[in-house]
Order: sequence, then C-alpha cells, then structure tokens
Amino acid sequence: SSGGAAVTLATVGTLTLSNSGFIGWATATSGGTFIAANSSYTPGSSLTLYAQWVTTGASSNVTRTTADVAGTASLALTSPKFCYSSTNPGSSFDAGTCTSSAASGTYTGYSASLSGLTANTTYYYQLTGTTGGATSYYGSVRTFTTLASYTITINSATGGSGATSAASVAAGGSVTLTATASSGYVFSSWTCTRSEEHTSELQSRL
Repeated sequence: SSGGAAVTLATVGTLTLSNSGFIGWATATSGGTFIAANSSYTPGSSLTLYAQWVTTGASSNVTRTTADVAGTASLALTSPKFCYSSTNPGSSFDAGTCTSSAASGTYTGYSASLSGLTANTTYYYQLTGTTGGATSYYGSVRTFTTLASYTITINSATGGSGATSAASVAAGGSVTLTATASSGYVFSSWTCTRSEEHTSELQSRL
C-alpha cells in the first residue's frame, strides 16, 4: 500500500497454516504494529504485511487422567488458555464458557497440564486468547485419547493367596504380583483373563 490513504485490510483469504487460526496482520515479522482484519489502517509509506496466527500444538505425556498440551502464537496473547472437553465442540470452543486451563509460557511456546481426565476417553482441546480487546482468537481444535485403565482382581485358589502392587494399571503399564503358598503347597502359575470391562482376573494355581 502507498502512504497517505486509509485502507481496509481484508481477512487472510486463501492463506492457511496447519492447526492455526488467523488473528490479523502485523507490519513486521517480529513486533511492529498489529492490525485486526477488516479494520482501517493508514500506512505512512509502502509496507509489507505479515499474517498473524494462533496455533494449537500437539499433546504429550498422555496418561489415564492427565495430559500436557501446547501451542504458539505470532504475538503475545492476553489471558491465553486451552479450552478442553470430551464433547466435540465442532470447529471451535466458546472461550467465554468453555472448561479451560490457563496457559503458561510466552507466545513462542504456550503450555498447560490438564488433570482430572477420564481414562480411555477422547478429549478435544484448543488454544485461545485475545490481543487485548474483546475478540477471542483460536487455533484449530485438536484431540488426544487418554489411556485405558485396567482393574486388577486376584482370585486365589485353595492353598494360598495373592496380592497386587496396584489396584489398577494403565494400558502398557505393569504391576507386581505376589503369590504366597500355604503350608504344604507350592505356587505353580498365574492365569490371566481380560474382560470387556477392562478387568484382569488373575487366578493363582497352588
């Protein structure tokens, strides 16, 4: 654009960035003046504009009940947070009403640790924040699935007893089983069965 005349800056058009939502424009790759889309701006001289984004990053360290989520933005967000739910929000959450966890870090690397999740459940999450005004901006909605949880039940045979180091275990995890034979008996083996309810029944043979 040439200087002196006010122009209205359009939306991002056909530009896209993976897992990202468009915020507006900036007059520099770092810093500069932020200009919201569809707003009027009067440049002092010819200039190049740079698209600004909010990006929802990948999840990590997913367990039965916790997960870490991450994201970035092209500029610092006000009150950045991650909305999340086990209910599909469609293309976007509502930042004003969603269950959320405040994001820590800076715009080059926001993160949050989610807890109190339900095992074996798909969760939807999205980074959101404002640029100081009333408008909320959003990255894309992404998903992760918490690990399944297995309950350990020991059915001891006649002649002894068994014990487990944990009452439940996540898929891929491990527990320690201890068999104690009664006098006159010798422990032989464990028999393990898995039910549809993710319960492992362990029967000792003595």
